[in-house]
Amino acid sequence: MKYRHDSEDLLQESFIRIYKALQSYDHQKGQFYTWAKRITINCCLESLRKKKLSLDFDQIIDFVDKKDINPNAIDRLNLQDLTKLIMTLPKGYRTVFNMYTIDGYKHREIAEELKISENTSKTQLMKAKKLLQEKINQNQPTLVGRYA
Repeated sequence: MKYRHDSEDLLQESFIRIYKALQSYDHQKGQFYTWAKRITINCCLESLRKKKLSLDFDQIIDFVDKKDINPNAIDRLNLQDLTKLIMTLPKGYRTVFNMYTIDGYKHREIAEELKISENTSKTQLMKAKKLLQEKINQNQPTLVGRYA
């Protein structure tokens, strides 16, 4: 399992939160299983949000070839803007881009997970990069105007 350690940490954190909140559990409002499951889900979602916020912005920018992007656009871009641009990518491109760039999967792993070929993964990544470069350059005036 690629993220076994993280999974174990989240499970332990969930158990701690459940234990600490036990006095607030009301059996008349629902089953314990449902209540504990909601705490566990919230714990996992919180962890995902923290990871997304702590992304290495420079790592993503380095991944997109700087030679094809106007330097002023890169200088004016922040993580929130980049995230919005990534979210506009078609779902397949975005999924492969995120798995490869952010999650650190290899093309073989992406192919297995998404049930596609390795070549499809590579092609979608290449197209995602190209489209992202275009979007960064197209949005340069907006970004420059916002931060000037």
